[in-house]
Amino acid sequence: LAEREAREARERELAAQAEEAQRRAEEQRRLAEEAAARAERAENAGIPKAITISVGAVGVALAGVGMAFGLIARGRDDDYEAAARNALAPPAAGVSCDDIVCVTEDELAAVRAAHDDAESAQRIANIGLISGGAVIAATVVLAIKTNWGGDELDPTARVVVRPIAAASPTGAFAGVDVRF
Repeated sequence: LAEREAREARERELAAQAEEAQRRAEEQRRLAEEAAARAERAENAGIPKAITISVGAVGVALAGVGMAFGLIARGRDDDYEAAARNALAPPAAGVSCDDIVCVTEDELAAVRAAHDDAESAQRIANIGLISGGAVIAATVVLAIKTNWGGDELDPTARVVVRPIAAASPTGAFAGVDVRF
């Protein structure tokens, strides 16, 4: 009788251990499935809409600055041409010049200043238009990877957006570094 009770106790213990092992295996399987689902959601989540729209807005703003300076450059180019015409105008009656054209240092300085102003505005316009175009092109690439459907993003997915800007006496650069 004691032997039979010991055997039944052992069988109950083994059954409890088997049940516990099965419960642990099911828990591990459930955790693995959740991790796989999270990984799939993260892979399909894409970039948040706000980032794509923000980068696009920066591109449009840069292109707008380029266009504004393009218009300014046109006005300054007109000023340069007017200064050059004034400097090259024939001398007043009774004034003689040793050269074919009579240009004073002040007139020449005004022509050079107008030329430099026009060239500076043209350079800024070119930088704005080119960088705006590049950022807009980057926005197109981001738009392809963007989560437009509004599905909830995986909180573990990480997107890093970092603005980049540099300036020197000969030019400037502005951009955005996006990592996902």
